[in-house]
Amino acid sequence: MSDKDTPEAYPSSWSPRATRILQVAVIVMGVLIVIGFFVVVGTIVNRMGGEEMPEGPASVVSRPEIAALLGPDAEVVSAQTDSGRLALTVKTPEGIRVLLIDMRSGQIISVVGGS
Repeated sequence: MSDKDTPEAYPSSWSPRATRILQVAVIVMGVLIVIGFFVVVGTIVNRMGGEEMPEGPASVVSRPEIAALLGPDAEVVSAQTDSGRLALTVKTPEGIRVLLIDMRSGQIISVVGGS
């Protein structure tokens, strides 16, 4: 070993107080990392094995009465939801229609416009 590699060759410019503060900071950051790791793992476990998801809305695409109202030339212009209802604005060759659909049951509540 040469003189350059000995600890005496690199004298510490840190005071004992600064070294102690640095040690405390490193320990605190390490503890925070461990706590954060357990929070992430706990959240993943909670989401994987928690309560069951609520039943989703009915599929409105598979409803024959909606498919009959839309027809093959229909174009959905917009879709908005509010209070468990879906408002579809549809452009058809006969004109523009607004279909109000109950998202739980998939039933058509109202049709406005068109013929």
